[in-house]
Amino acid sequence: MAASSAAVAASSSEQPLATDPSGPETGSFRVIRGGSWGSDAGFCRSAYRGYNAPSYRVSSFGFRLSRTGPLHSYPFTLVPREPAPKPDPIPNLRDPLPDGTQGPAMVWLPGGTFTMGQDDSPSEDEKPAHPVRVGAFSIGQYPVTFAEYDRFCAATGREKPQDQGWGRDRQPAINVSWDDAQAYCVWLSGETGETYRLATEAEWEYACRAGGQTRWSYGDEESRLGDYAWYAKNAGDKTHPVGEKRPNAWHLYDMHGNVWEWCQDWYAGNYYVGCGEERTAPAPSGAVRSSPHPTAHSQSTGAYSQLAAVATSGAQQPASENPSGPESGSYRVARGGGWGDTADYCRSAWRPIRLPSLRDGFLGFRLSRTGPWHSYPITLVGAPPPEAPAPAAPAAQPRFAPYEVFRDPLERADRDGVTPALAAPEMVYLPGGIFQMGDEQGGSDERPVHPVSVPAFAMGRTPVTWQDYRRFCEATNSHWPEWLKKGSPYHLATGRDDYYAKRGIGREALDLAVVGIGWEDARAYCEWLSAHTGERYALPSEAQWEYACRAGTGTRWCCGDDTAGLGANAWLSENAGGRLHPVGKKRANVWGFYDMHGNCWEWCADWYAGDYYKQLTGALAPAASSLRQPSNGGQQRASIWQPAASTLGMGTSDAALSASEHSAIASGAQQPASKNSPGPETGSERVVRGGAWNLSAGLCRSASRGGFAPSVRLSNLGFRLSRTV
Repeated sequence: MAASSAAVAASSSEQPLATDPSGPETGSFRVIRGGSWGSDAGFCRSAYRGYNAPSYRVSSFGFRLSRTGPLHSYPFTLVPREPAPKPDPIPNLRDPLPDGTQGPAMVWLPGGTFTMGQDDSPSEDEKPAHPVRVGAFSIGQYPVTFAEYDRFCAATGREKPQDQGWGRDRQPAINVSWDDAQAYCVWLSGETGETYRLATEAEWEYACRAGGQTRWSYGDEESRLGDYAWYAKNAGDKTHPVGEKRPNAWHLYDMHGNVWEWCQDWYAGNYYVGCGEERTAPAPSGAVRSSPHPTAHSQSTGAYSQLAAVATSGAQQPASENPSGPESGSYRVARGGGWGDTADYCRSAWRPIRLPSLRDGFLGFRLSRTGPWHSYPITLVGAPPPEAPAPAAPAAQPRFAPYEVFRDPLERADRDGVTPALAAPEMVYLPGGIFQMGDEQGGSDERPVHPVSVPAFAMGRTPVTWQDYRRFCEATNSHWPEWLKKGSPYHLATGRDDYYAKRGIGREALDLAVVGIGWEDARAYCEWLSAHTGERYALPSEAQWEYACRAGTGTRWCCGDDTAGLGANAWLSENAGGRLHPVGKKRANVWGFYDMHGNCWEWCADWYAGDYYKQLTGALAPAASSLRQPSNGGQQRASIWQPAASTLGMGTSDAALSASEHSAIASGAQQPASKNSPGPETGSERVVRGGAWNLSAGLCRSASRGGFAPSVRLSNLGFRLSRTV
């Protein structure tokens, strides 16, 4: 190009963008593109432009179609396909036993490919890290407990193992040999008609890692292990009840520490080296290292150093399919570490060995189960869906791992202008899903049971505490609970009624749920918190609340259908002693939420309507009676503390649907899932959920619904946060 022309021409990045250009309006020739069978390479370039008269016909000329407008009748959407989502693990599945009770809690895992082993480990039998594919299976949510194992002993006449004086019940069963564990699996299989067994070593590590590749299931930081495991630093030289530490991302507890867990496999120190090849190497020889208690681990460095050069790296090898270990051997594999072990022995990849006959206080076991869960509403039959190829561009990743606990930083300047380092309340990230909302055996406002789809969100791990709410009150000098509200008859210092003080509520009781606030107070706190975190906080919808409470269960309470065990999860009339209790002191549900049952009612965002479920499902019946709300008078408050059953979804006069209603209502499994419905558009009462410290177990069920006027303030009424993710 001439210099003068170059000076005039702008670079392509500086020129205005042409939008769908269509060429000159008139001419003598039409454009031809693409070259032909008779053209050399230069004429077939992408940019080459030829031309001919429109009437020209020759054997090297053809054409290609273009089409304008949408493809209305096309059977699928013409957008880049996203990978088919893999099903999430499903926790708390239980098989019924012949006596009407339930078997151990299991978690269904969809199967997949993971990298087994650890290349930077000092132990050669963990190398090389290599790909393994496991099929769908279920694994115990907890190690088998003494309560579960003692039932087997009583049924079969076996001698019960010693508990070392540490207790039984929910303590993990110990002093159990590999053969004892096998016998339990055979017995449970016979009782349930399903196939129970010990997990293979590959299944165990797949379940433990829960989709990660770090040293422990949660990460590489040893400092955090105490949140997930009972081990040498915190166990106090004994076992502890199962489920007291945090679960991994797949709802599995005690995978690190507490007790070693028998696996199905025979042990071979060089087994990983031959992955993807025929395994003909002999059993390990040489020194066997002992941990601080009777356990062993291979030290067969020679086998690895000699064969590692032959073995390809894990990323290059074909994935082993459901490996089950050597065909024979002298030792069985145990996994997970125990209460007397250091952090290194509790790693996901650590492979200790035991004689199958060994019984000691460090050894327990965890179940595995083969086959579908026939009664579960989601079909789990057959192989998991094939893994879709990676998309052309990486998909956006969620900020949080499923069921991760997190806190947003809170920016708030004190009155002296100093900004302290504060954080918002603890939240739990939920990836979303479909669940069955309601209870066919509950009150009429809980029917019909219907499927609801809930998108990903985060929910408060506990009800909002007075400590967290007080910051808001001090910062705004408003929305004080009525026990500190100026002029209130219930003010702790100036009021004439000690209504709140009798329930243990006071200025310094920072770990109690904040109560004595109305719906508008709770919403104002959410708005203030949103402004000072940059995130969107709100009261949960009724659907979000029940989804989080159920935590994957379909039972009346998140812990099952038996009220005998409810006291471990809830403060209610039977055990609360007539007062509010600090949050987080009872057992959490499997998703990590505390105090979902009892302690205090929790405001939800929705307006209340007794017939709302029938409206959703097209089976509208006359409105059920809602929770009638008297004024704040002290004498009338007593009726709120002990409400009539009919006003809280436990009615008798309206407890049964008519035959015509039943025929009009489709079952939950047949209905399309509602999309996180926010409730009626208007109303006079807001929904409350969860029950309270002064209520019976029936009113603390997962599905129980109540309603209060938004202005109501009570000593058993607080709230929990929801957060947009």
